[in-house]
Amino acid sequence: MFPYPESYKLALPPLTTTLMVIATLITVPFNVGEIIYYPIIALFALVVLEHLYLIWDNGGISRLEQVFYALIHCPLAFVIWTFCLMHINGDMFTPPAAG
Repeated sequence: MFPYPESYKLALPPLTTTLMVIATLITVPFNVGEIIYYPIIALFALVVLEHLYLIWDNGGISRLEQVFYALIHCPLAFVIWTFCLMHINGDMFTPPAAG
């Protein structure tokens, strides 16, 4: 169906990180941080799970290269994730107020 399915699988973690940034930039002007706060938390877990899947699947490149890809992308995604949460919340790491 797709000409290069391995390339699409390799692009999943960066695309998820991009989705995290886009969701942050869309919701912040409307002041709806409470709605997007927990999906952003889930997106970082999804990035890590996608990397674990890529290491397990071993489709396009070797497992060692997948591990290095994960070791480079996961810390970068963590930094982006942290700044997304800080930008949404406005404070450092206090969860949004209930009610």
